[in-house]
Amino acid sequence: MVHKLNILALAGAVVLTATHPLIAEEYDWSGLYGGVNLAAPATNLTGIQDCCGDDAGDDPGNLNLGGVVGGLHIGYNVMRDATLFGLEADLMADLGDASQDSLSEPTPNTSTISVAGLGSIRARLGRANDDGMAFLTLGASYADATYTMEDPDGTDSEGSADLSGWGYVIGGGVALPLTETTHLSLSYERHLFDTRVDTSDLTTDSNAEDFVQLDSIDMLRLAVSLRF
Repeated sequence: MVHKLNILALAGAVVLTATHPLIAEEYDWSGLYGGVNLAAPATNLTGIQDCCGDDAGDDPGNLNLGGVVGGLHIGYNVMRDATLFGLEADLMADLGDASQDSLSEPTPNTSTISVAGLGSIRARLGRANDDGMAFLTLGASYADATYTMEDPDGTDSEGSADLSGWGYVIGGGVALPLTETTHLSLSYERHLFDTRVDTSDLTTDSNAEDFVQLDSIDMLRLAVSLRF
């Protein structure tokens, strides 16, 4: 995840720096806008794959999702002098999946988290100047997620649990104009959830205390917006 974040952050910084001189006059941040975004997501899970094992590896841990994914966003801004008040919604589909083997013996179990979609609606508060805008964001988030446990022992059993649910998102970022009607933004978001499900019946050797919980999805997002 760190490697993906570094690459996306570096790309965003290069583009932000390179495109800034294109605008010679003050950019108008107000009004309706929409566009596309790229993001590098990672999930944070807690839980117990096997209640009777003492290995720390029985906790699913932090699982990085696959690669950089795309999505769409739309928003509306109101300016009061240099202060921006805005509302933005975004949707990303097929964030990918990630797997991790436990340290259980003799044969490890495999945990997999799959995120089919992530959407949010967020309020934004920003401050603009001649160089661009910095902003904070806070709102509601929804994840469409599934957890799967595979136990290769004996019957080779497998089961899945729905981790979908609502949470909230908090973050911040910076934005710079590209042209008179387009701008680029780079932001970090943490989507916080508390979706916990019982996994005691997922496999043939699951135990009564077994569970998994989706704690958060971290995301670095690079977005290009067109002001309408």
